[in-house]
Amino acid sequence: MKPVPRMPADVPKCARCSQPIADEAHVSLDGDSFHEWCWQILSCQAQIAESRRLIETGYSLLEESERRTSRDSARREPICCVCGKTIDADQPRYATAVESMHPDCVEAFNKRQFSSGGSTAA
Repeated sequence: MKPVPRMPADVPKCARCSQPIADEAHVSLDGDSFHEWCWQILSCQAQIAESRRLIETGYSLLEESERRTSRDSARREPICCVCGKTIDADQPRYATAVESMHPDCVEAFNKRQFSSGGSTAA
């Protein structure tokens, strides 16, 4: 049986893998030491977890938007393409073949287009 080499007690251990950090480059954070590779793995895992959380939030927002859109479509009230609010049947509105807008929104839309130098033509 081979004897196990002993490391001095003051050699830090990696907080992720528990292996000694001998003469390697390492990262220290809040009193913990990490091999560079272990630190990269941990930071990537945190980024992946955050990305997954944001994706789930995005799906929830899409589902809510779909519910609201379906509800508004079922009522057959057009939705203003500028402000996103419904246009009641008894309200005046500006309508094209594709979009509807509140009269005030048309004015705001035209001012925004004019000031930015944009064109409303497709």
